[in-house]
Amino acid sequence: MDNGEDEKGEKNNESPVDAFFLQHPERLVRLPEVLRLVGVSRSTWHRWIIAGKAPRPVKFFTGGSAWRYRDIMAFLEAPADYIAVEEEEPTLEE
Repeated sequence: MDNGEDEKGEKNNESPVDAFFLQHPERLVRLPEVLRLVGVSRSTWHRWIIAGKAPRPVKFFTGGSAWRYRDIMAFLEAPADYIAVEEEEPTLEE
């Protein structure tokens, strides 16, 4: 497997650095990847978010949003028991 092939003998173009960052808990994941990881439709995912059964996204000031990888992984560990927690916004102390 030193020759860039995986267990099946297929070419693997992913470097060890890429693999590290793809699994990094603080990375942000956009909706298409979330849907691929979770395996549900966009409408089902948004319905779960509204019901508090799925992680809420991080909103960007530019209007976009993404999810923390760690939140998605926590959801996937026990989807039936998951309860979305409202995270406190960071505050500046005077």
